[in-house]
Amino acid sequence: MKNEGQTGSRIRERRIDLGLRQGDLALKVGISPAYLNLIEHNKRRIGGKLLVSLAATLAVEPIALTQGGAAAVVAGLKNAASNAPQIDVEEANVDQFLSRFPGWAALIEQQSDQLTEMERRVALMSDRLAHDPVLSESLHEVLTAVTSIRSTASILAQTPDIDRDWQRRFQTNVFEDSARLADTAQSLVSYFETMATENHEGAGTGATVEAFFAKNNYHFPELENDTEPQNLQTQEDFPSGAGAEIVQKRLKDYKADATDMPLAKVQNAIASHGFNPAAIAQYLQQPLGRVLVRLSNLPNSESYPDVGLIRCDLSGSIILRKPIEGFALPLTGAACPLWPMYQALAQPGLPLAQIVETPSGAKFQCYAVAEVAPTPLFNAPLVVTSTMIMMKVDDDIAEATPIGPTCQICPRSDCRARRNSTSV
Repeated sequence: MKNEGQTGSRIRERRIDLGLRQGDLALKVGISPAYLNLIEHNKRRIGGKLLVSLAATLAVEPIALTQGGAAAVVAGLKNAASNAPQIDVEEANVDQFLSRFPGWAALIEQQSDQLTEMERRVALMSDRLAHDPVLSESLHEVLTAVTSIRSTASILAQTPDIDRDWQRRFQTNVFEDSARLADTAQSLVSYFETMATENHEGAGTGATVEAFFAKNNYHFPELENDTEPQNLQTQEDFPSGAGAEIVQKRLKDYKADATDMPLAKVQNAIASHGFNPAAIAQYLQQPLGRVLVRLSNLPNSESYPDVGLIRCDLSGSIILRKPIEGFALPLTGAACPLWPMYQALAQPGLPLAQIVETPSGAKFQCYAVAEVAPTPLFNAPLVVTSTMIMMKVDDDIAEATPIGPTCQICPRSDCRARRNSTSV
């Protein structure tokens, strides 16, 4: 069986090898032929019981179907282990565990990601409570009003023979301060309710955004034509809250790319120059970084490879991502410093092409470039972004640069670029 790097493709090839019809396989595993067709064309992700059932019916181990995809799950399991160093896990048996219990492995990875996301949210909320100017100002107003009311009430209570004019003045002050206190308290309640709503809607914002794009295979035929990004909000799975703003920004960028680099023109460039990003950029007369993003948003086709994408800012933090099977990508933060994307940051404007090898042995052709955003201002700070695409290549390629996911879970303990000295 050929290694095409996608689970659905492997299922289809194995089915054909066994001489099974699509309808027969679907009946045996208890799903519709239409759903199996989507799986075989890599338009639906599978795991758990369905994966086990398909593997059993096709007479192969589940890991034989997932392969590169298993690398990402292994990285997730190792990350979960790193978050509980007090537990002595059998790291050497992680592949065996994944093969025998793919559902449990996926559950552990998912729960670990959820815990990481919740910890991030708690940290953000704590920081917000500590530094939020709205809260600081509101609490100051509350303390001021309470102090004023207490002082005035004390005078009224301790001075029974107070002049009636002064009494009216003090009573007026108490009334005005009480009204101000009530308004401030109401504002605080509304503000906390807003924070709670944002917290609810934004739970797992990054994951929600990525799920939306993954469900659409990172390609939007509507935006290739006359549809505007805001009209996609009618979709049932369109994120809400903070996620909606992120999605709208990315869809606007998608629309701009589709307008300046029409799909037909991009396909003509690929037909004329092959899948060579530099040649395609010259053909389209567009910046290379922008072309890399465009190449990652093409529709599924046998004419060109599956493309992963990642982009970071000058701090190294991930700001845009499109996963590819076998290449573990973090949701946030930084990744392996040996990735060409980070190497490109040291040489803005210089494109890099490099073949890399993950700890699982999967090899990818990477193209990366760091670009400086233009500015008409003198002495303005540089705004630099680095963009990289990844495409699976044959494992028998000899020359490849060893890389990892993140230092915390990377098994390459002898790497000079590690940020810590021990592996998980």
